[in-house]
Amino acid sequence: MTTRLTLRDRWTFELVVLPQGEATAPRFLTIPTIRHGGSPQLGEVLTGVNGTATAPIGAVAWLLAGTSTAVATTATFSAGELAKSYEFENTATNSAGTTSARSAPVTIAPPPDTLLSPIDGRALLSPVDGRILLRRA
Repeated sequence: MTTRLTLRDRWTFELVVLPQGEATAPRFLTIPTIRHGGSPQLGEVLTGVNGTATAPIGAVAWLLAGTSTAVATTATFSAGELAKSYEFENTATNSAGTTSARSAPVTIAPPPDTLLSPIDGRALLSPVDGRILLRRA
C-alpha cells in the first residue's frame, strides 16, 4: 500500500507500508549532486553532495561520465583531466540489495586564458610555475 500526503503544495511525503519482515532494496529519494561556484575550472573545488536514500550510503566515488570507471574518492583533478566530464556516485546497501545513483555530469573547463595546442591537443604545463600553457581543443 502506498499513500501520498501533500502539505500546502510545498512538500510531498510518500509513506510506503510493507508487510512486517519483508525487506526491499534501497531507493534514492534524491540523487547526489556536485556543488561548484559557477563554471567548474581547473583549481576550483568541487564538492560531492550525497543524495538521500532509504538505506545508509556506504560508498561514494567520482566517475568518468557515462562509464563505470572510478577515478577518485575525492575530487582533485589535474591539468590532464581538463575537458572531461565527471559524475558523483552514491551507493546505498541493505539486506535486500544495493542501489546506486549518479549526479548530473560536470565538465572541468580550462582557465579562459589558456592557449590551444597546434600539435596534439595535450595540456602542457610550465616547468617554472605549473601553469597551463596549452590545452586540449
